[in-house]
Amino acid sequence: MKIIHISVIFMEEAVVKIGERGQMVIPASMRKREGFLPNTYVRVIELEGKLLLAKVEFDPIDELIEAVKKLDLSDIDWAEIERERDGDR
Repeated sequence: MKIIHISVIFMEEAVVKIGERGQMVIPASMRKREGFLPNTYVRVIELEGKLLLAKVEFDPIDELIEAVKKLDLSDIDWAEIERERDGDR
């Protein structure tokens, strides 16, 4: 007896135009199916001459905030950070 595995892959294709600023519109049906809501972060992967998009399940800003909290900076450290920040303005 042979066991045959069959995988069903859903694929939709669309042609979109890239604007002057590098922006493109992902068709609504694809955005809805993949859960790409406004302000969703998307990872762009280049693979063998093709670009793949993958939804990022975390907010990079939240990750940065959590990382900074773990540094356990003193008030003196924060004051130095603020001085450096304000010096660039």
